[in-house]
Amino acid sequence: MKFFRFIVFLILTFLVSIQCGNLNALYSKEFKNNTTPLYNKCEENKSLPRDDEYNNKITHIQNSLDNIVKKYRLNGNILISVHNNVVYEKTQGFANFKTKDSLNINTSFQLASTSKTFTAMSVMILKEKGLLKYDDLVVKYIKDFPYNTITIRHLLTHTSGLSNYIWNVEKYLPSKKSVTNDVVLDLYKKKRFNLIFKPGSRFDYCNTNYCFLALLVEKVSGTAFSNFLEKNIFVPLNMKNTFTYDKIKPNDNRDRALGYTKYRRGGYVPYGEDVVDRVLGDKGIFSTVEDLYKWDQALYSNRLVSFYTLNEAFEKGTLSNNNHFNYGYGFRLREVNDKKIVYHNGWWKGFKSGFTRLIEDQCTIIILNNTNAKLGVMIVEIEKLLQNSF
Repeated sequence: MKFFRFIVFLILTFLVSIQCGNLNALYSKEFKNNTTPLYNKCEENKSLPRDDEYNNKITHIQNSLDNIVKKYRLNGNILISVHNNVVYEKTQGFANFKTKDSLNINTSFQLASTSKTFTAMSVMILKEKGLLKYDDLVVKYIKDFPYNTITIRHLLTHTSGLSNYIWNVEKYLPSKKSVTNDVVLDLYKKKRFNLIFKPGSRFDYCNTNYCFLALLVEKVSGTAFSNFLEKNIFVPLNMKNTFTYDKIKPNDNRDRALGYTKYRRGGYVPYGEDVVDRVLGDKGIFSTVEDLYKWDQALYSNRLVSFYTLNEAFEKGTLSNNNHFNYGYGFRLREVNDKKIVYHNGWWKGFKSGFTRLIEDQCTIIILNNTNAKLGVMIVEIEKLLQNSF
């Protein structure tokens, strides 16, 4: 009898071990290269007990943030979350200095290069649908693309060697009143500008990469890039005040700020329309701090793409010589105290944006400004405040 029980025990142990092995294999496949506990579905969101000590720390953060906003004379909107809870939200200044229209929390700002995070996500969505692969040649989808050695991954990671389209437009299309992504493609087809380096051999941040990625999304999806964003990201995440620039109706009823530069004698002067404003992918998205917080929270989930795909986007890029660089897919990367920071800033014609995620601490810094303020130093000061508080 004892022998029989022993045999049964061995069989059960064997079956359990097989099942656990299958689960572990599934887990390893889904979370391959995961270097943080961020996407561990077995864990709750990181949080600290809401005791008096915690509340005192939050109060300290809020008071310090008031001082920082005052110190840098922010004309814009700011939102700070700690452990996935909004602890600070403030709006200050004017959306229009001429009419003295004040900013409000629903005022939309041009995100400039922070728009690249959405362009990269669009490519990730198409990849997960099986409609493309990162190492596919771009010419496979944009048939008349004039460079037959550049892959989608090269565009995503700024390793293509393409020259800056804004400079080329200024030089070769000075009389153009309005340029679109298709016009940029036509210019590159006609001039066949030399690549600056062999694709994959260097990292060189260049807006042209994301201009062509937006075109690629259109070719693969069969819909306008703005429509793709609306259907696949903005609407699913309930980002009601987020939209792409449209020169045809730039003065519609949307509540949006104007971009300004500071005049040397004091006061602010607005920027006018720019010839490349209609080029999307590298810029061109308007949004609010609250909508960007919805975007931030979605990046802690698999609502848009899988955890594995997200983790890929937050990993350092690799050159052909196996050296690494601090850019993923649409996100800049760095580490402070051995903790990963995922972020992207932007500047375009008076607008500055900062979208910074301390992902291992689940803290987020979102700042939108329309007066060319010194956002970089402001963000670093806030990072230190958050990291030193817990």
